[in-house]
Amino acid sequence: MFDESKKILIRATNWIGDAVMTVPAVQAIRKSYPEAHISLLAKPWVSEIFQENPAAMVQKELPRMEKVNSNFKLTFTVFGALVAVGLIIHYFGGPNWGRGVGAALILISAIGLLVDGFAERRAEPYTAALEEIAGKQATRPGSEN
Repeated sequence: MFDESKKILIRATNWIGDAVMTVPAVQAIRKSYPEAHISLLAKPWVSEIFQENPAAMVQKELPRMEKVNSNFKLTFTVFGALVAVGLIIHYFGGPNWGRGVGAALILISAIGLLVDGFAERRAEPYTAALEEIAGKQATRPGSEN
């Protein structure tokens, strides 16, 4: 079995969202091996996330992500409206310029919808992980949340 006097090196991920998602795993390792010396190899921009109390990062990042998440509905509506305008221009704008402008507007808006959808699917678990960390910080004795 594992000798608890040993050292553990954890290689952190390079991106903030991925790092936030791995905080519970690092905390579980700390809890499972309290006597082990645990070192974390991390890039400077993610190292603060893995500190014993990542509340400072969560306090900055959670409001930003809540605003980002609230903007997804707006961008979805705007891109959807642009697709509709593109369709109208394509079919009613005239044989020469209408088809080209309409098709371009439809294509650009469809790509925007696709990219926005990918971003929204990545933002949801990231925000949930931030909220989980914030919830643990609120229940920790001495927390200032």
